[in-house]
Amino acid sequence: MPHIPRRDLSVATARLSAPALLLATLLTALATVAVLMVVPVPRAAAARVSLLPDEEVPTTPVAGRGHPRELGLRFKTSASVKAVGVQIYKAPGNDGPHRATLWTSKGKRLARVRFANETATGLQTARFDKPVRLTKGRTYVVSYATKTGRYSLDDGYFTGRVTSGPLSAGRRAAVYAMKPGKFPRRTRPGASFNVDVVVRTAGGGPASTQGASTSTSSPGWTLNAKNVGLAPFGLSCDSLPVYTGPDRPDAGTVISEKRITGELYLSNGGVTIERSCIQPQAGAVGKGSPTVSTSDWRGEASTTVTIRDSEFDGSLLAGPAEAAWVGPFQGVADLQRNYIHGFGSGISLLGTGDTLDALIEQNYVTDLVADGDAATTGNHSSAFTVRDFTGRADRQLVIRNNRFDEDTENATGALFIQPYAGDITNTTIEGNLLEGEGYQLILQAGFGNSYRNMRAINNRLTNTGHGATYVSSGPGWTQWENNYRYNPQAVDGRGARIPQPQVGG
Repeated sequence: MPHIPRRDLSVATARLSAPALLLATLLTALATVAVLMVVPVPRAAAARVSLLPDEEVPTTPVAGRGHPRELGLRFKTSASVKAVGVQIYKAPGNDGPHRATLWTSKGKRLARVRFANETATGLQTARFDKPVRLTKGRTYVVSYATKTGRYSLDDGYFTGRVTSGPLSAGRRAAVYAMKPGKFPRRTRPGASFNVDVVVRTAGGGPASTQGASTSTSSPGWTLNAKNVGLAPFGLSCDSLPVYTGPDRPDAGTVISEKRITGELYLSNGGVTIERSCIQPQAGAVGKGSPTVSTSDWRGEASTTVTIRDSEFDGSLLAGPAEAAWVGPFQGVADLQRNYIHGFGSGISLLGTGDTLDALIEQNYVTDLVADGDAATTGNHSSAFTVRDFTGRADRQLVIRNNRFDEDTENATGALFIQPYAGDITNTTIEGNLLEGEGYQLILQAGFGNSYRNMRAINNRLTNTGHGATYVSSGPGWTQWENNYRYNPQAVDGRGARIPQPQVGG
């Protein structure tokens, strides 16, 4: 059995108190660390049902050849409901204003609405003047006009019927017309044009989620540097203006399409970073420090921080001697569709407090940097680490549909769960590709802490490096289901099934 480093500490170890640092030193050397999808209806909005996730970016955000079109969705309802509005995903260049229409399956117009106060990109919603009753068992079409001929596309999504509550759509769901305002009769099999109906269930009761998928995005083995981060929006780090705001922004701040060149402290919480580049300059981040963190000497974020559709780029740091000891992110946040590369390690959940849930979804971490000999004073690289996550009994950490690659000489684990700073609870690891030269998935208790309720479902793990997975200590996996060795030539990447690992085996 290859040796597992017992102290693969994160870059934030340098910030620990002197006694904690001394203890860690005695034990070992310190180291750094768009699809149109179906989702269950959130409990907070049980009466509102749709087929388009609010935070999902299409696989092709910008499509079309500049020819005006009417783009639609053919759907069916299994219950009597009221249609209250329309949602579309707006791509760059898909300039408005836009007008949407609800039709019967024969082309009779039932309602029409114009979108108001559209944002530059992203999800747009418009409400009908009056709700429109839809009859159980009937098929309808909702569509919108794009006069610029630019739109968003998820080609090849509707390979089968998908369902959300009483709504469902199948392989011939995507429909279009060659002229705006016309009833869309032509079909594009398997595709989605990212237009969606919003309904309210009869009586305001919760919609059924039977048969609905719990996934909201494409699996991790489909990710690459072109379909996450800035690239899908036609942006790059060089194209963005430098961020000149405070390094400790107020709650409610939205940082959009900026290039962040130094440390950023988000301890005030409630901050959103989107379509931005986090690209620290040489000397801008202290050794052993993260570039972006949600905690500092003032405390920890108590309201959600969101970082999405952005790039963390360590290429401007001063070679391995600096880059290996700088991390991109530490703390707790919702991280979605980010491209992270060129640092000593990847995402680190450490100092997560005891309140906030976290969603880590569709991030691609790769090209980690090694410095020195990992067996002595060199760094240890992990693409994703969890060091603490406890507090509320119902607190949830979801790590879903990411690609974590720790292909580096000083690799420890692509996904390393080690309760260094506190217990770790209620963690779901689903739909990820884990690859590299250490163990791909490590579960370990220690430091007087443990873990519980850990679930690994439908992941793909390479058999490179030390091997696919290892449980060194603790109670083991609560749920281990449908995890496979990654085979890029196989359907859905499924190689041989990986049996549930035993503790110490």
